Amino acid sequence: MRKFFYLIFISLALPMTACAQELYEEGKHYTVLNAAQPVETGDNIEVRELFWYGCPHCFKLEDGLEAWVENMPEGAEFVRMPAIFSKVWEQHAKIYYTFEAMGNLEQMHKKVFDAIHIDKKQLTKDDEIVEFAVQQGLDKKAVEETLESFTVNSKINAAKTNISKYQVTGVPAIVVDGKYLTDVTSAGSEQQMFKVIEFLINKAKADS
Repeated sequence: MRKFFYLIFISLALPMTACAQELYEEGKHYTVLNAAQPVETGDNIEVRELFWYGCPHCFKLEDGLEAWVENMPEGAEFVRMPAIFSKVWEQHAKIYYTFEAMGNLEQMHKKVFDAIHIDKKQLTKDDEIVEFAVQQGLDKKAVEETLESFTVNSKINAAKTNISKYQVTGVPAIVVDGKYLTDVTSAGSEQQMFKVIEFLINKAKADS
């Protein structure tokens, strides 16, 4: 009798599993990039956010994204990449790479978002960026030197070259394992996007 009920349970569970697997569709909830892109995370599945500091949608997503990252699936790793589609976007990417090079990106990242969207700062000129950084307690000379450093310029050039390879037309966008692209619009909502990301992480694990 126990075996009979077990077989019934399995027969019911299999269609449910199939439905779960088919819940997110290629071409609707996510797309597959024409060419897989290199990842920076080794054996971990890379979850890459493409963003712009001036984007209100990126600003709105930030708190939810940070909460998700704290509890992201095992075997996945989160990275960010500033998208560059104009001179203003390039200048904001320069902020990101400057603080990254200085080793204080984590403490400054949200402060940049808040400065632009809450305090209404532009941060589109070097002197504005330096003034903002000094207000946050950073050394003026170190910021000025890093803004114009070879490291920052190299990362800016690489970001400008690589952005088209991710096939994005807007931000925020998420690329999983260098292969799969999704965003809030495709997923249907912010919370749904995180579920799609987790689905794609599992898909990437299965592919490897």
